[in-house]
Amino acid sequence: MRHHDGGGVSALEPQLVHTSQEPDQRRPPRRSVRTHRVENRAMGAGRNGLPQTATASSLSMRAEPASRKRGSVGIAVRDRSPKRLQSSEPRNCFAGVEDHAVAADGLSSELALRNHQCPDMGAVKPCDREQDQQDVRERIGDYFPSIHDELGQLCLTRIPRSKIYDMALVCKKWKAYLLGPELYKARRLQSVREDWVFILGVTNVDKKWRAYRPTVNDWVVIPPCPSDFVFDSCDKESMVAGLNLMVLGQGGDGYVVWRFDTIRSAWSTTPKMHTDRCLFGSASFGQFAYFAGGTSRGSLLKSVERYNSETDSWELLPDMNTERKCCSGFVMDGKFHVIGGQQQSVILNSGEVYDPAMKTWNLIEDMWPKKFVPSTQVAPPLVAVLNNQLYGINIIENMLMSYDKEKNQWQLLEKVPHRAENTNGWGLGFKAVGDELFVIGGARGVGLFLPQIHAYSPKAEGSERWRFVTDLHLPTSGFIYNCAIMSG
Repeated sequence: MRHHDGGGVSALEPQLVHTSQEPDQRRPPRRSVRTHRVENRAMGAGRNGLPQTATASSLSMRAEPASRKRGSVGIAVRDRSPKRLQSSEPRNCFAGVEDHAVAADGLSSELALRNHQCPDMGAVKPCDREQDQQDVRERIGDYFPSIHDELGQLCLTRIPRSKIYDMALVCKKWKAYLLGPELYKARRLQSVREDWVFILGVTNVDKKWRAYRPTVNDWVVIPPCPSDFVFDSCDKESMVAGLNLMVLGQGGDGYVVWRFDTIRSAWSTTPKMHTDRCLFGSASFGQFAYFAGGTSRGSLLKSVERYNSETDSWELLPDMNTERKCCSGFVMDGKFHVIGGQQQSVILNSGEVYDPAMKTWNLIEDMWPKKFVPSTQVAPPLVAVLNNQLYGINIIENMLMSYDKEKNQWQLLEKVPHRAENTNGWGLGFKAVGDELFVIGGARGVGLFLPQIHAYSPKAEGSERWRFVTDLHLPTSGFIYNCAIMSG
């Protein structure tokens, strides 16, 4: 008995009462389903129990059921055929064979469409509609319910960097995307900027790095690096590759490169560099960090290598034209540049640019004029690239400068609120952050340091170009040992 739709023969049973001696007048005698199907197959029947070659005219000549001839009561029941053949009106259970013929023709037409066949035109080009619909279903709801996956990924790319690892615990799909290499690429393509200013103010007292986040104006304390006493006590140099902070220096067991993953908030060591070095020129560009020149066990270097944060590997690049130490590096016009430095006791004022297409270095004479360099031992040139424009600080005159690439000349701009001449350029951070130039720490007089950050905006006018950013919430007087910028 069926009760779910309110139709069928069983719904009329209370109105038609009969005894076991009287014949059942409700419907014609039924054969077993199995016997009925076997007979239909023997007759070559198709769907609906009709011969596959039957036509409407031939079917109309078939005799009506015996029970119909005896005057059986016709009962209106709901059509239980496939929905594509149903009509909105109830059908008589003794419908004429013409109706079945029409239904068979309709079914044949639909089967032809599903098989992409047309009786008049023959075979047509297969349609990928069903496959496309399946692909769409697969691309919806994997990251967020009822949201297309591409839109879901855009939402995930805007999660703050400090919260990414926690959000990756939501599900496996989020974890695979947030902790995979595609996240950093997507953030760069969508111009998602989240600048972190990494600063190390004290070396042997407090080895914790701090990171200033300008967008939210707060400080993040980085977990201490699990390095040894030798590494903590010696001079170190820092760089950024992708979403990783790199700290290089001499450890108890030799030269070591530590890497801090800002997503997992964990320290680890990288494979060995091809050549251990210090006092090198370096620059960050996407997932890569470039290292050029420097010294190694007392020898000047002109070799260059590049670290890939996605593959955690080092790659040798062609050598520079000149050995140099205490030089600076930067990326401008998509090319790695090295500027200034020293060669033994000779001050170098030239620069070099690496052409990645030709894999060659081109020398740029007088790129860092000697008038900018004191005669005493000096720090690497203070340079930074903002919106593909090179800026520098003349520590002798304490002036901010901009570089003209076409003329290979520097133009003086404005006085810098921080001073570096008393320390020959050491202890001052000069970095591009967002759309501004940050001047970090430095001196404000003989033996006096300034534990503050000021920013210069080239787009502003007059006195509004310089602004106070924040105090250095560090255990330091203002002398900056290491500084690195992470964007993206």
